[in-house]
Amino acid sequence: MSEEKSPPDALAENEAGAGRIAGPELEIKDAPLIFERVWKQLVQERGLEGMAFPKEIMWLGGAPGSGKGTNTPFILRERGLTAPPIVVSDLLDTPGMRALKDRGQFVGDREVIEALLRKLLEPTYQTGVVVDGFPRTKVQAEALDAALAEAGRRVDLAGYIDVPLEDLVRRMANRRICTANGHVYNLASNPPRVDSICDLDGSPIVQRPDDDEATVRARMQEQIPPLLEVVDHYRTAGVLQTVDGREPISDVSERVLAAIDSPTVVDVPAGSVEPA
Repeated sequence: MSEEKSPPDALAENEAGAGRIAGPELEIKDAPLIFERVWKQLVQERGLEGMAFPKEIMWLGGAPGSGKGTNTPFILRERGLTAPPIVVSDLLDTPGMRALKDRGQFVGDREVIEALLRKLLEPTYQTGVVVDGFPRTKVQAEALDAALAEAGRRVDLAGYIDVPLEDLVRRMANRRICTANGHVYNLASNPPRVDSICDLDGSPIVQRPDDDEATVRARMQEQIPPLLEVVDHYRTAGVLQTVDGREPISDVSERVLAAIDSPTVVDVPAGSVEPA
């Protein structure tokens, strides 16, 4: 009996068999074409009866450091969902995705969309799901809409935690991590009791290289423009709920919960994240 492959490994094998060539210059940027290819592949594998997406799909978006990960557990509890959120950065760090990159192949919109749809089709998520960090581009949003519409579904709620750029840079640049167990601190809002020492295990706390202010600012300049296109996409679709992420954590959490329970769209931006 042949061993059944996990979805990420199946994705890597599909890409290898299709002979896809590395390089962003060859990446498909046409949402209908991406949808058509991914949908055809999944239907061939699962049949139409196997294309059952979650009953409720919620997107939680925001720039790095906006508080998505902090607020996701509150949404899950409010909605009575026991399945963990789908975190897209985790999908991009699976063995299958790493295999693609190790072969020099480019992980673009098509690959990300296929990985996300495969995850959404897992039985664990049939009751409902919170998706953290996807879509990252308008092309991904349009292709996701097409796939869900084909199955009679849609993104039910798009939550956006809005934090201005300079606030995001300060948050990320002040973040520190303990070297032993990864406990997270923030020098401004949650500093250690003893300078540079973890309260919990006594190990040194350090700043990660990618939390350096210049690195954070460069990353934001790259990520924010496509994120704002996704926000506009869901605003146009009438499912966007925007929360001011500059408030204290407890207040932001309350606003997020109020937003997901609101029967009408609430869109009160914090001043809209804009690249410097």
